[in-house]
Amino acid sequence: MTLRKSVILSLLAGTGLLTFIMAWVFNRFIYSSNAAAELKYLESSMEQIIHSVELNEKREADMYEMFEADYLNRANIAANLYSRGKSDGIDWNDMLNILEVEEVNIVDEYGTIVESSNPDSIGINFYEKEQFAEFLPLIEGRIGQESHIQMERLSDERGDRKIYVGVRRLDAPKGMIQLEVSSEALEQYESLVSLKNLLKSIPTERYRFLFALEQKTKKLLALSENNDLQTEYSLELILDMEEGEERTGTYIYDTTGKKWLAVLVCRKGIIYGYASDMAGLQGRVRESFIRGMASVLILSVFVLFFVYWLLGYTVLSDLETITQKMTRFINGAETVYFREGKNREIKELSQDLNKLVSVIETKQKRLCTLANMFDEGVAAYEYYADLNQIFCSDNLISLVGLSEEEVHQKIRSDYEKAKMKREVWEDGLYEEDRYQAQSGRTLMVHRTCFQNASYGFVQDITKDMKAIHKLHTKLSEEISRNITDSLTGLYNRKKLEEEVRQIFQEEKPQGMLILIDLDNFKRINDEAGHMEGDNVLKKFGRILNRQFRSTDIKVRLGGDEFVILLRQELSVEVLQKKLNQFLDEVRTELQKYYTDYKLSVSIGVASVSQDVRSYEDLYKNADAAMYVAKRSGKDRFYVNSDIPKKE
Repeated sequence: MTLRKSVILSLLAGTGLLTFIMAWVFNRFIYSSNAAAELKYLESSMEQIIHSVELNEKREADMYEMFEADYLNRANIAANLYSRGKSDGIDWNDMLNILEVEEVNIVDEYGTIVESSNPDSIGINFYEKEQFAEFLPLIEGRIGQESHIQMERLSDERGDRKIYVGVRRLDAPKGMIQLEVSSEALEQYESLVSLKNLLKSIPTERYRFLFALEQKTKKLLALSENNDLQTEYSLELILDMEEGEERTGTYIYDTTGKKWLAVLVCRKGIIYGYASDMAGLQGRVRESFIRGMASVLILSVFVLFFVYWLLGYTVLSDLETITQKMTRFINGAETVYFREGKNREIKELSQDLNKLVSVIETKQKRLCTLANMFDEGVAAYEYYADLNQIFCSDNLISLVGLSEEEVHQKIRSDYEKAKMKREVWEDGLYEEDRYQAQSGRTLMVHRTCFQNASYGFVQDITKDMKAIHKLHTKLSEEISRNITDSLTGLYNRKKLEEEVRQIFQEEKPQGMLILIDLDNFKRINDEAGHMEGDNVLKKFGRILNRQFRSTDIKVRLGGDEFVILLRQELSVEVLQKKLNQFLDEVRTELQKYYTDYKLSVSIGVASVSQDVRSYEDLYKNADAAMYVAKRSGKDRFYVNSDIPKKE
């Protein structure tokens, strides 16, 4: 066995033993550090979650005030509509559609319903109905009684739960206008601030889950969605926690034997928990361990190469000198001389290389002489892949408009691409390639490959391409006039319908339609004029172009209605972030109109699904979602694939 082999084997044995010891220590260290980091993350996340719960409780109180203000405003609108349309007759169906309520009643000064959208309600007397006693001061016109809302959701004669809103009539000193509201309207407001929806909206990794458990009833109130646990939680929870208590520890679920690292907080009779699967932690430890061991192995390889270099120093030093000079020559050095080595074989090799360099150096002169025989718009080059040598005519650099180094890099790249196109490399392969030079010229490259060498002629065809481009431009302008909106430059309805039809023709159609409406836009036209209204539409179109990708279809349907068509379905988190960014820019750019004309934006989103198979269905779903956003107070968006189609 040679000395070189003995040293290499000894080094391999020592490296293997050292690697084993380091692996054991490294694994223990990584596991403990990762467990501590995971616990710290759970604790800090729980603080943020409790803070979010507190904020949600405040929003819940504000939600009820917003609901009352909304429906008192609708009652006042009903009073105005009745006062103005009384002489011509009231279209009750139109009024119900505008107000989006169950019933509208006109009550006289004697407490009797004299007119109603429901004929069965005419004749009912409030003095005879104990449940309506709260409205008697309003009917009698007492001072300070302008309106009243009954939020107890009393049952009517049919057993349905209702909410009643009353305001003073405008056409009489006594009596009132009363609205009957379905309890579902309030439930829609309440769903926006429910604890269940709050926890669902918080993103978690699949190996973590977040839950809320009612301590008294042991009822699971809420559970994060993006994990494998759907109907049960995998912690043996400690239900005897006291108010405000926090606990941290490792728990084992008896059914599966899984270990969980969990942080628990008891607040107002509810136990909030954030847990992490210890198996997931072990997987991350394995990944870190593999990366660390890979680094050790790489270091060992470098050590082995270093020893190998030491053992062969007397030979490798001369070979390295030859390699370095050959590299310099390949990279463009004009003069290279290979020094004779320490032994006869290397000496003969150096002499042969010096002869080869002498022959190759004459290539450049021959190529320039050949190129000068052609027109000034033609240049030539030669590339020898084995030697990585490139020879160019003098005019190639100026024709392409790049530096010499960039020209050489492109020639090498084109050669490699041509070679990869063919499974079997063929001598005499010919290709043509059109290229837009940095100088602004359009060039045609004629290239042939032979025996691992590439020969090329570069021809300037700029004049020919300008004529072709002019014809294409005229054709594109003509097509654009038929599918774009003349005011905003966005696509029109025709383009939208074509794109949607293409989606539904695909084998697995997917996409999302975002319907946008400018609330109170008519006020701008009425008060500031149509020119100002057109300016707002143009600004809004520019905001759409900035906020959404060039591949998204941005459309103005007409008036103040716009559409964004996405050809793929986004996740809820990505879509919410995108729409919030969009609304923030709209509020900033159109702040003046928000203040002066109460302008706002309502957005509805619908997704392509098995139940949606046409443009009309997709639009109706988005329109229904948009009206939910309007009913929720406007200046917001609503995403719900379960919204029923609007008839």
